[in-house]
Amino acid sequence: MPILPEELLINVISHAGIGGLKGYNRTIAVWPTLENIYPLLNILKVWLGSDEIGNTNIVNKLSFVRNVSVNCRQIINLDASALSNLTNLTSLDLSGCPSLLDISALSNLTNLTSLDLSGRPSLLDISALSNLTNLTSLRLSGCGSLPSVSALSNLTNLTSLDLSGCPSLLDVSALHSLTTLTTLRLSMCPSLLDISALSNLTNITSLDLSGCTSLLDVSALSNLTTLTSLDLYDCHSLLDVSALRCLTNLTSLDLSGHTSLLDISALSNLTTLTSLDLYECPSLLDISALRCLTNLTSLDLSWCTSLLDVSALSNLTTLTSLDLYECTSLLDVSALSNLTNLTSLDLSWCPSLLDVSALHSLTNLTSLNLYGCRSLTDISALSNLTNLTRLVLSYTAVSQPDIDQIRLDLPDTDIRH
Repeated sequence: MPILPEELLINVISHAGIGGLKGYNRTIAVWPTLENIYPLLNILKVWLGSDEIGNTNIVNKLSFVRNVSVNCRQIINLDASALSNLTNLTSLDLSGCPSLLDISALSNLTNLTSLDLSGRPSLLDISALSNLTNLTSLRLSGCGSLPSVSALSNLTNLTSLDLSGCPSLLDVSALHSLTTLTTLRLSMCPSLLDISALSNLTNITSLDLSGCTSLLDVSALSNLTTLTSLDLYDCHSLLDVSALRCLTNLTSLDLSGHTSLLDISALSNLTTLTSLDLYECPSLLDISALRCLTNLTSLDLSWCTSLLDVSALSNLTTLTSLDLYECTSLLDVSALSNLTNLTSLDLSWCPSLLDVSALHSLTNLTSLNLYGCRSLTDISALSNLTNLTRLVLSYTAVSQPDIDQIRLDLPDTDIRH
C-alpha cells in the first residue's frame, strides 16, 4: 500500500489544524497509509511548495487528492506537466505561480470545477482550457497579455468568471454562450470596445466593467434584467446610460468617474437601488431622476462640481450615508432637512455654502464633515446633534467663540477645527 510522502504529510497536518492522524506516531515517525487518511484528503486543500511541485515522485502520489494549491513564486521556469496526472482534481489554484507560461498540461484535468490562473502577465495561450467543461469558477485576472478568450466558449457550466486586469483583451464574443454565468468581472480592460456578446447572459446578477475606459456602448446590458450589482466606474468614454432603464432589479450601481455624463433620467426606473455612486460626474446638472429612488441608503455625489440643485433628495428618507464633497457650486441644502435617518454626511469643500440650518433635524448623524466650507459662519443649528461622534469644521469661517460654544453643547463629540 502506498505511503504518503513526509513532505506532503507535514502540509496536510498543518492545514488540517490537528495534531495527529490515525496511524501516525510522532515519536517513531510511522507515516499513515493513504487508506487511513483518504476521507480527510477528500475535503482538504493540499498546499504544494516550490520543491514539492518539482518533485514528480510526490506529485504522482497525489492522484487521489481533490484540491491543490501551489505556491511557487520563486520558480523561474515552472513545468506543471506533472499535474496532468491528477485527474481527480476538482479545485486547482495556480495563482502563486506568475512565471507559469505553458498550461497545456491542464487539458487533462476534466474534473476541475474551480481553477485560478490569476496573476500571469505573460500568458498568451489558454486553449487548454477548452476541454475543462465542468468548470464552474475560473479566474484569469491579471493576465495582462491575453488578447482573446475564445477557448472559453465551451465552458457552459461557468457561473463565475474573472477577467479583470486584462488590458490586452479586445474580443469577448466567446462569452455569448456562457449563459449560466451569474458573476462576471471585466474591470480594468481598457482595450475593450464591444460587449454585445454579454446580451445573452440573462442569468447574470453581478457585472463589473469598471475601468473599461474605451467602452462607448452598453446597450447590450438592457437584456440583463437579473442584474443586482453593476459597476461602471471610470468608463469615462460612456455618454449614454439609457440602456440601464430596464435593469429594475439593481440594488447597487456605480457610475462614478463619468466626466461627460449629462443625462441620468434612465435611473428613475431603478427603484430597488440601495447604493448609488455618481462620484466625479462634473458635468452633471440635473439629478431630478433620483427623486423616485426611495430605497437608497447610500448616495455619493461628491465632485459633482456643476451641481446646483439637490431638492430631488428630499424624498430619499431611507438614506443613511450621503456624500456631497467638493460640490463647489452648491448653495442650498435645505432639501436635506427631511433625511432624518442620515448617520453620515459629507459637505466638505462646498465653499459657496452659507446656511446649514436644515441640518438641525438630522439628530441621527454620527459623522458630519464641513471641512473647507469657507463661507460658513453660523453653526448654531448643530447644537442639538447630540449623537455626533465626529464633527469637522476646519477651514470654515466659524469664529472661535462659536467653536467654543459648540464644544460645550456637544461635549462627547470629537470636534476638529
